[in-house]
Amino acid sequence: MGTNLHRLERDGTVSRRRLLGGIVSASIAGVAGCLTSDTADGSTLRIAKADPLNNEYQFFDGVILPHSPVAETLVYVDNEVQAEPWLATDWESSDARTWEFTLREGVQFHNGDELTAELLEEYFLAYEAERGLEVVDRGVQAVDDMVLQFELAEPNPKFPEETARHWMSVLHPDSTEEEVIATGPYQIEEHEIGSDFEAVRFDEYWGDQPGFERLELRDIQDDRTRRFELEAGNVDVAVEVSPDHVSAIEDDPELRVESFEQMRTFALWTNIYNSPTDDPDFRLALQHLIDQETFVEELLEDRYLPARGTIPPYVSWAAEDLPEYEHDMDRARELVEQSSYDGETVTIAVANRTINGDTFAEVFRDRLADVGVDTEVRMMEWSAYLDFTGSPENQLELGGASILDANVKGLLKRQYHSEGLLNLDLYRSEGTGMHNPGEAVDALIDAGIHDDDTDALREAQHRVREMTIGVPLFHDRIFVAMHEDVTGVEIAPVSNQAHWGNVAPTE
Repeated sequence: MGTNLHRLERDGTVSRRRLLGGIVSASIAGVAGCLTSDTADGSTLRIAKADPLNNEYQFFDGVILPHSPVAETLVYVDNEVQAEPWLATDWESSDARTWEFTLREGVQFHNGDELTAELLEEYFLAYEAERGLEVVDRGVQAVDDMVLQFELAEPNPKFPEETARHWMSVLHPDSTEEEVIATGPYQIEEHEIGSDFEAVRFDEYWGDQPGFERLELRDIQDDRTRRFELEAGNVDVAVEVSPDHVSAIEDDPELRVESFEQMRTFALWTNIYNSPTDDPDFRLALQHLIDQETFVEELLEDRYLPARGTIPPYVSWAAEDLPEYEHDMDRARELVEQSSYDGETVTIAVANRTINGDTFAEVFRDRLADVGVDTEVRMMEWSAYLDFTGSPENQLELGGASILDANVKGLLKRQYHSEGLLNLDLYRSEGTGMHNPGEAVDALIDAGIHDDDTDALREAQHRVREMTIGVPLFHDRIFVAMHEDVTGVEIAPVSNQAHWGNVAPTE
């Protein structure tokens, strides 16, 4: 199935913006929160977060809210980035191409219908293209009442892990834009594009009942505003507060901050197919502009782990012997002078929702100016950022590389493989891409994924580092501020996943 990842068509193709709609270039995640004395009857949970719940591209033709606690997936991702049974309790395959999922019994949709394989067959076939399913014609079918089979176009040993992606959320086939019917702990009470999100507890939920009767998600893009709303008592939880606000928040005896590691690395990324970032000398100069330890210490309160590569060191197959970056402005200047750079203005793209994004961009703008490079920093709304950084005009971007599911190896493919999500559209249409070095790295990543060759994965990381496809800055974590009287907050290390069922007020 060849989907165009930059366009959204009514015929079911899926846009890059939609697929990446939940992937934030800085820390983004869902979370539940607490009960405060300001909440009128102790039953409403108010959360401020930076998810674009009001934007049209969050709806797959109006039937899914991937950042909400309404819809669930067959598989969840636990804190160890392992596939955890969720709406499916088991799965098996003899050839990695035909997969059978055994569904959890006793699960109800919000309209009262029981979860069955027949309903899911109807749903996935209707939205096959929008879910990005690479299946054969009518490759989803109910084997019996509680067993759903997927027949893939190509073998994929990581398919179960990939069903944890937010766009694989399970909905009832009768869902419409006006009525989203899913299985989650909350069901939609009211949501329109341009408004905040309101939901009520689903009393027939198969898992633990949420500790709140109502839930409000408020889209507040600015992290300072989220903090101020929390301190003013207008919300109970502020998701993703800036690290330089943490100490001040913790000084308030009524508040606390929890942090959660993320499988995401923040970096200055280069488009290796556009001038001047297609020049190896120009890209190598970028490595010498900063040292990561000082960057983290001075700009991030020393609260993050400096990065040498894209894969965090706690992943078993991470390349641990990558060399440190050497801060050397004289060497950077020499490399720029011997590169093809000819005085043109280079764009640095940053999403305006990125915490400290303006500060990060200013650092690189000033350092590049010191070595003779003229730059323009473009702070963009999230949707515009996704469109621009997926276009051939992109040169430099500040953002995060993250996984979407329990397939950690998929991070390398998504970022650096010619058939990876960030490169696929331009690779198929122009024969180029964005961050993909070419066939040699493609082969290494394929060997790592399909043959479980961890040495190949490590070699791919070395190749990417040698080509300076990006300058990794730090491995990310999320800071969540909340009132003291809440328990059960869980943030998965994967973009767009949060566990809502266990959240309750502290007794």
